[in-house]
Amino acid sequence: MNYKINNDPIILIGTTSFSSISPLPYEVLDKKTDFNIIKANKRKFNLEELSEILPKCVGVIAGTELYDKSILSIANNLKVISRIGVGLDNVDLDYAANKKILVKITSTDLSASVAELTVSMILALYKNLEKNMINVRNRSFKKVPGKMLSDKIVGIVGLGRIGKATLSLLNGFNCKFLAHDKIYDEEFISTYGIEKSSLEDIFIKSDIICFHLSYTPELNHLISYDLLKKCSKSPIIINTSRGQIIDEKALIKALDLKLLSGIALDVYEKEPYDGPLCDRDDVLLTPHIASFTREVREKIEIEAVNNLLKNL
Repeated sequence: MNYKINNDPIILIGTTSFSSISPLPYEVLDKKTDFNIIKANKRKFNLEELSEILPKCVGVIAGTELYDKSILSIANNLKVISRIGVGLDNVDLDYAANKKILVKITSTDLSASVAELTVSMILALYKNLEKNMINVRNRSFKKVPGKMLSDKIVGIVGLGRIGKATLSLLNGFNCKFLAHDKIYDEEFISTYGIEKSSLEDIFIKSDIICFHLSYTPELNHLISYDLLKKCSKSPIIINTSRGQIIDEKALIKALDLKLLSGIALDVYEKEPYDGPLCDRDDVLLTPHIASFTREVREKIEIEAVNNLLKNL
């Protein structure tokens, strides 16, 4: 990776997608600061590169890359981590606080963008869009039949802002809804006639299961084979939240045994993803694009830039 280190303090842009849709966020940052800006391109920085960059770093614009104790311990001049998004499971918040490193998140609403991708994934799987598209491109007009989304039972795991946005979109298909969460918005539950359910019941009863959870360590591999084997309707699973919540080996076993009829993933335990799911035709995979829309991305990146500059 090409970068230059001089005597100037450094602002590190750790996420590879920064300003890739619109040049404006980088231009705003470059115009408002005289610091040395070092940006990850095509891949994330490795530990050797970070060991060289971080000692002079005063600010970080972060994505989902890791900032744990081992990394933050060498960032002796770091004042601010400005996270693009709201998830902070990649930052050791206790250690950052001990080092007096301010951690900021963005408030730009991603829910509509994530919900739209979730519904798109459901329809892509149900209509076998990829298989039918490949047939036509291969000069074959063979039709692969699909399913109707209308009247299906949808289980929503995590009924926060994104879960609600997804459910609201699916309501137009006359779906029936089950939901599982720690806390419920009773007015929303009543408005949409949602059945509060245990996680186990969602796997037993649902045709479609969507995950919209914030990640905490206790949710690691929440979706295990013990849970997947409860599936009685061969549902599809959509995960646009965090890759760590699903045990991939258990997922593959469930697909092989036809406990699941398909899965769509936008997030992975390790990114970029290059695992065995890439070789399956019952899986839809996207490269973490749920919030990667022109309308959202420019706004959220400029907000992250301003959060950084206000606190340096």
